[in-house]
Amino acid sequence: GKVGFLGEHSMMDGMPAVAFSDYIIKTKYGDLKKRPREKVNVQDKSQQVTNIFEHCFSLLESSGANENIKPLISKAKIDFEKLVTDNQLDVQSFQGYGTAFMKKAGFSPDAYVQMAIQLATFRLFGKQVGTYESTQVRPFLHGRTETTRSVSLASAAFVKRMGLRSIHDDDTEARNEKLSLLREAATQHSEYTRQAARGMGVDRHLMGLFMLVDG
Repeated sequence: GKVGFLGEHSMMDGMPAVAFSDYIIKTKYGDLKKRPREKVNVQDKSQQVTNIFEHCFSLLESSGANENIKPLISKAKIDFEKLVTDNQLDVQSFQGYGTAFMKKAGFSPDAYVQMAIQLATFRLFGKQVGTYESTQVRPFLHGRTETTRSVSLASAAFVKRMGLRSIHDDDTEARNEKLSLLREAATQHSEYTRQAARGMGVDRHLMGLFMLVDG
């Protein structure tokens, strides 16, 4: 079978949802049948959920700012709903090969897929566009994410050499050149990811400088 998981995670990190999904996928029906059935009291479980906005409106009312905030909240809801409805998702299941082949070929699966995204974007729009990949910085206290940027000089060289149309090259030299450019782009992407995981990325640094100036 197939399963998909789509969520809006502005209120939380995506990793707990990933761990939850991974647990579901790896749990076998046979193992579940062997477990003793547990009666779950839905009422008790719902009481464990905390409404983090419970006291917000009362605090706003006491400060006299509520009338100014209400229209902004309404507009934010409308903007969010429009953003959701403006997006369309179409899932394609690729069965050609998987991570085993990528690793055997000497590529990081993440970097390989990111370069595939770059090539697809280039062929779709005729240019590369800003691409955001989240990188965990959890080794740091309160660390959440840093941005890995898939667009680089190396990825630009790769997609431009591949061209806007898929062409089968019988020329061994041309095929080797494309493969070499792919390896270079993937290597640079992996290195950027490692640096970002060490807190050496660009986006959070610039954001910190912005907050210092704006504050």
